[in-house]
Amino acid sequence: PIGRPVVNTRVYVLDENLQQVPQGVAGELYIAGRGLARGYLNRPGLTSERFVADPFGEPGERMYRTGDLVRWNRDGELEYLSRTDDQVKIRGFRIEPGEIQTLIARRPDVAQAVVVPREDQPGDTRLVAYIVPEAIDNTETDPTEQVEDWKVLYDSLYGETDSPLGEDFAGWDSSYTGKAIPLEEMQEWRSATVERIRSYAPQRVLEIGVGSGLLMAPLAQDVESYWGTDLSQAVVTRLTGQITDRGWEHVQVRCQSADDFTDLPTGYFDTIVINSVAQYFPDHHYLTSVLTQALELLTENGRIILGDIRHLGQLRTFHTAVQTPKATDTAQLHASVERALVVEKELLVHPDYFTNLATHHDIGVDIRIKRGTAHNELTRHRYDITLHKNPQTPTNLANLPALHWGSDVTTLEDLRDRVAPGSPLRITRVPNARLTGEAAAIEALDTGENLDAVRSALTSTAGIDPETFHEWATGHGLEAISTWNTEQPASFDTVLLPAGSTQTVTGTYQPSTNNSTTLTNSPARSRTTGTLITTLRQTLQDQLPDYMVPSAIVTLDHIPLTPNGKTDRKALPAPDYTSTGSGRTPRTPQEEILCTLFAEVLGVPSVTVDDNFFDLGGHSLLATQLSSRIRTTLGTETPLQTLFEAPTVAQLAPRLTQGVTRPALVAQPRPEALPLSFAQQRLWFLHKLEGPSATYNMPLAMRLTGDLNHQALHESINDVITRHEALRTVFQETDGQPLQRVLDPEHAHIELRIVPTNKDGLA
Repeated sequence: PIGRPVVNTRVYVLDENLQQVPQGVAGELYIAGRGLARGYLNRPGLTSERFVADPFGEPGERMYRTGDLVRWNRDGELEYLSRTDDQVKIRGFRIEPGEIQTLIARRPDVAQAVVVPREDQPGDTRLVAYIVPEAIDNTETDPTEQVEDWKVLYDSLYGETDSPLGEDFAGWDSSYTGKAIPLEEMQEWRSATVERIRSYAPQRVLEIGVGSGLLMAPLAQDVESYWGTDLSQAVVTRLTGQITDRGWEHVQVRCQSADDFTDLPTGYFDTIVINSVAQYFPDHHYLTSVLTQALELLTENGRIILGDIRHLGQLRTFHTAVQTPKATDTAQLHASVERALVVEKELLVHPDYFTNLATHHDIGVDIRIKRGTAHNELTRHRYDITLHKNPQTPTNLANLPALHWGSDVTTLEDLRDRVAPGSPLRITRVPNARLTGEAAAIEALDTGENLDAVRSALTSTAGIDPETFHEWATGHGLEAISTWNTEQPASFDTVLLPAGSTQTVTGTYQPSTNNSTTLTNSPARSRTTGTLITTLRQTLQDQLPDYMVPSAIVTLDHIPLTPNGKTDRKALPAPDYTSTGSGRTPRTPQEEILCTLFAEVLGVPSVTVDDNFFDLGGHSLLATQLSSRIRTTLGTETPLQTLFEAPTVAQLAPRLTQGVTRPALVAQPRPEALPLSFAQQRLWFLHKLEGPSATYNMPLAMRLTGDLNHQALHESINDVITRHEALRTVFQETDGQPLQRVLDPEHAHIELRIVPTNKDGLA
């Protein structure tokens, strides 16, 4: 019970017609009285929706519609039952989405669930379930399967190439365009990585994930010993031959996975390189295991250099930029981005993971954004880390004096007089010209801008390119080290140092103070999402009637919330009912026709013979339409039960030959004397019994705004009367028997009466 009304407050429990319901009967709770507010501040739409006229009070009084479903108990107290806001009527059935939501949320593999009705096509309301899969406990999963997938890819990518050592850039394709990243950009990327490694003057190097030898080729000739490992035997075999051809006896490669350190010498290597490999690790446990074991192989002052780590905090920004050029509208863009977040198959890591790791192992950490003049996904969203094991005389940059860009300084020239000779200085929150466009695009999308505005925002080049900062520093006898800004992901921090003043630095990146920051994603979740949707759909079909099964199940990275912590329904993406395209194409003319009919009824571009009608958003009403279309097009009767039993074209086509064609409906000769139907007999009887009555009349008042074309309205009404004979049918008696008489359209023509009035006249 939630009690009784307080002083100066009236409460009503009303039905849909605003009539009070008896004790024990559920109704919606309304509140009135002196304590009632006048409305919502600056929200007239919501005020008019919730603060409605009080039919039980004085003229002009209002009552508040709470949306709570309650009832009076025997003690005169109100009992809360549920919310009425969510109750919907779909295809003639009243449905409580909360019931479906509760059923979904019971599953242990679902972290959150929301079920809502959507009307993305006028007149076609469908239930849609949004779920956030439960985070997978990767300690209980076997990473072998995902590692094996990458092994197969590597075998096919590098196994049959004849490129010279260090010149094979195959597979480096742009996510933005789907085409190969330009060779000059890849060469610049490789040069920056090699320069970074060489700055530490390595002599005994281990490269984990050596690949095609892009780094080995330029580095191995200058070191005492170079070891490489790779999980692909095809890679190792090819590299072994190329190493032999060069006569490099100090270089050896082995076929073993990244977490396999068998026969690798402990305490031997001064440098271990893991470049553009960690994103293929199955989870953070695997990454931690690799790094922990690698530390044991280092000399006392050695280092681990990780390159091309993808930034978890920019994943949504990245996918928004990738999907925007492909989208047809913002609803599809939202859906595409959310789907991409859930099925992301690579490991992304927040920089705070590495600062936490360094604290745990008591080692130094140096985190930097990528060098390079090109603007691509490598320079925008990836970064490099150096983990220093017991570094000698490192320079700690964690607590330097700082200037804030935009307030303390606004241009590079402002820095000229602010940098004291020999004193390091940190510049924070510098807008990153590589990312300002993508950040502006996601902001435009999140604030409800249209697709053109989102695309326009994506082209923004405001801000400072980090490489421009480095060039300025070099020109002023300084060295610049750039890293991520924790508070603003589309900005960066730069530390200015005297040129050549130090080789080993730590504390470049300042970690977040938010302990709840998610540090990695779960690539394993992308492998289980499809299975989750399939099993969840089956569960709902087994436990719910057909009309309560959601037409679509959409996986999300998180459920969007309003500032009040409630589900932001407007931010939920529209489901994508389109075919995945993974099925087979039609094999016969009949299958081709059925695929076309499936697509037309479902409102999707195309359907394969293996696509499930109901998985693509079909329901019983659409199944009825499909059955009718099949009858018209193929002349075959298809019962609804057949569509439920055979919901794909491949399953349905063989069963059509078993169907019986229903005779087509054709107009029959009309008799001169038309008897009344049973319903018409009832109307005639009541008329004879009671006399003229408006009992069966249905008055309707509509308020129209704008200029009204009286002639068009008049003709439209008469067009409807002409089209429907029932509207021009009258009863006549012949020898005491009532008969139907259908008037000709010209005899049933009505005149539209126009009566000028004002607001007072409508009261």
